[in-house]
Amino acid sequence: MRAIRDRHIVEHPLAAFAWLLGTLHRGLLEHPDEQQRLARARATAVVEINEWVDLRRSRPLVPLPSPATVGEVIDRMAQAQVMAYRLLMRGDVEKLVVHYAWHRLGRVVDEYHDLAEAIEHRQHPFPFTKGGAS
Repeated sequence: MRAIRDRHIVEHPLAAFAWLLGTLHRGLLEHPDEQQRLARARATAVVEINEWVDLRRSRPLVPLPSPATVGEVIDRMAQAQVMAYRLLMRGDVEKLVVHYAWHRLGRVVDEYHDLAEAIEHRQHPFPFTKGGAS
């Protein structure tokens, strides 16, 4: 999660993608006139994450249903972290709203952890990238 705000946290492609997605989500909040360009960049990053992971994982023994790819989860994590941090720093937002934003971020982090464990234990379904070949 720290990689979403800090570009040089660790030398790893997923950390670099997390930083990029965090930057794009901050851009969405700061430059609403660039929504289309930023949305295309986000979609491209999600596909690149999925392709990177897909090339490095073992094929699972049994396909299981999964609602999201790694790229989609990292994108949601970046969006949730950027929003939670922004609400916290504003100071004029109701505490319950800030709490909910950080709680939502925690749920996405848990989803990422569960997905990473499923991949590690070869329980993640294929195709891994949406529309990809198994």
